[in-house]
Amino acid sequence: EFPVRIQVFLDDLRPDEVAVQLYEGRLDDELRIAEPHILPMACEGSDQPGYWTYSASVTCREAGRHGFVFRILPRHEDLANPHDVGLVFWA
Repeated sequence: EFPVRIQVFLDDLRPDEVAVQLYEGRLDDELRIAEPHILPMACEGSDQPGYWTYSASVTCREAGRHGFVFRILPRHEDLANPHDVGLVFWA
């Protein structure tokens, strides 16, 4: 396993209004993530206004070329699918 951390600028949004995820997996021949694993990231807190630190732990399952990206999705109890509103941010 290895730890992964990211600092996210949410401005006026609260951490409970977004889902920060690690999107990781083995890379295919075109350097795209094939068969991704999506890991929710935990909010660790804020060091300065608007900036929040998130963390996750990645388990190494197999050898080979792997990649990862982060994504931020809206989160709300009335939202059936966070992809429906087209507000997914990739980093």
